[in-house]
Amino acid sequence: MSQLFYLISESFSGWKEHRMVVFPALVTIFLCSVLLCVALFTLRASNRILQTEGSFYTIDVFLKDSVPQEEIKLIEKKLKTEKWLDSLSFISKEDALKIFQRNFSAEMLEMVDENPLPASFKLTMKKRYWSPGILEEWIGILERDEHFEAVQAPLTWAKLLADWKGKIYFFPILGIFLLLFTLVLIIGNAIRLSLYSRKNLVENMKYTGASRFFIEFPFVLEGLSLGFLGSLVAAFLSIISLETISRHFPIVHGIFEGYLLPVGVTIVSVSFLSALVSLFSVRRFLLKDKGANN
Repeated sequence: MSQLFYLISESFSGWKEHRMVVFPALVTIFLCSVLLCVALFTLRASNRILQTEGSFYTIDVFLKDSVPQEEIKLIEKKLKTEKWLDSLSFISKEDALKIFQRNFSAEMLEMVDENPLPASFKLTMKKRYWSPGILEEWIGILERDEHFEAVQAPLTWAKLLADWKGKIYFFPILGIFLLLFTLVLIIGNAIRLSLYSRKNLVENMKYTGASRFFIEFPFVLEGLSLGFLGSLVAAFLSIISLETISRHFPIVHGIFEGYLLPVGVTIVSVSFLSALVSLFSVRRFLLKDKGANN
């Protein structure tokens, strides 16, 4: 137990001795952790956006009031033969009124004697046909049909998502790799400085028959502590920021939902990476020192 306490105290001795280097390293780890948290959150939000891609390939077709019920059945039967169609649902005038009253204030229709809402079809496209070009083509075809009053589809959003679909993952992933690489350099330099300042102590431990674990543990714990402390403060700040934004802008609450996962991944990944880099730095130092002695 006394040896364990010694190893722990030895791991933190470098903090005070090299505070002019440790503090900037800690600040850099904190900043990188904040950016890593943002990148992970952006990656999660991007995945959510792509999961809603199907809603951009939904077409609402509004029927003219003059179309009789018998002809509506024929139109529905014809539409169901289209190979791009995944599902079709008919919304009657009465159902449209119920949906409107459920989502909007009933007072908006008080000035109207009759139900002004038209019957409509809601068409969804099969996934293999999810293309702005195909969507635009069928909007044009449906608009030219004499039975339809209006055709609506989020074509602009479908085009925007198609243009950014490749980039929506690329930039967050690139940012994550660059930040992790920066963390490797910062933590590695801090641990190497600590190793060189205690070179004599490490050599004495080797000569007295100390095990590899006994030599490596203080430096690995030092790197782990740097990573954990920096990422923990970054996570705390990120949570406060996201909670504040969600409270003042409720419209983005759905996007920020589940933000604890990126925050948790940031703490675990930075802490683990710090310990791993520290371990490799110590082993590399010991191998180099062993080669120099030979």
